[in-house]
Amino acid sequence: MSNKQWYVVYTKPRGEKKAEMRLQEKGIETFLPLQEVVKQWSDRKKKIQVPLFNSYLFVHIDLKKEHLSVLHTYGVVRFVRDLGAPA
Repeated sequence: MSNKQWYVVYTKPRGEKKAEMRLQEKGIETFLPLQEVVKQWSDRKKKIQVPLFNSYLFVHIDLKKEHLSVLHTYGVVRFVRDLGAPA
């Protein structure tokens, strides 16, 4: 039986996509909800994908086995905690 659960990690500002890519390269399952928005510059408009929650990323891990691997990933700052335990 797997002890994997979903946890929330805080990433460097605007580094959610790169942190997700690095975690997936390590074989860690991630979830980054994205939304499509239209950005306008002075010369054009473009549809881009931006994170729904800035600086947050979800990981599906066995906390006892993989938490250090997640924390040692460039771009990941810390686990989000609730009452001292990872949320």
